[in-house]
Amino acid sequence: MNYGGDRLRFLAPVPAGSTVRARSRITEAREHKYGTLVATQIAIHVEGSDTPSVLYDALTLYQG
Repeated sequence: MNYGGDRLRFLAPVPAGSTVRARSRITEAREHKYGTLVATQIAIHVEGSDTPSVLYDALTLYQG
């Protein structure tokens, strides 16, 4: 279940017609009273640019 987001930053514009790529990595996983809470950092890049256009820290709750 989508638990929410910690941070959302827009760092660079995305020109119309650009090819974008996203990369994600798990930054933390911790026990929560309803399951496991996983923090993931998602970076969206315009192809050919070193600076990400968007950085988003997402929180997902896995129940089991």
